[in-house]
Amino acid sequence: MDPANAGFIVFSWRLQVDERTGRERRTPVNELECGDIAAMTKDDPPLQAQTSRERTAMDLCHKIAKVRNEIAHLRPPKPEEVERLIAALSDHSREVAESGTT
Repeated sequence: MDPANAGFIVFSWRLQVDERTGRERRTPVNELECGDIAAMTKDDPPLQAQTSRERTAMDLCHKIAKVRNEIAHLRPPKPEEVERLIAALSDHSREVAESGTT
């Protein structure tokens, strides 16, 4: 990967390399889920947001992943986490509506 683009999704897929086997796994960008994006911020090099909208999206991904993971493991998510997620989604929807873009 070009070091100038390290931590960014440059192409139309995400490349992961298994450190033990060296095998590559490519995930099309349109197949990424919030949990994938949240995890990519912890990669080396980390995925980084460049704009306010990207930062908002990455923040939403973290909140969504946290609630989703609790549900997926048959644990009730903390009410305050659900409330924060709903508030963040409302704020994001308002931001998108005000900007006139999707």
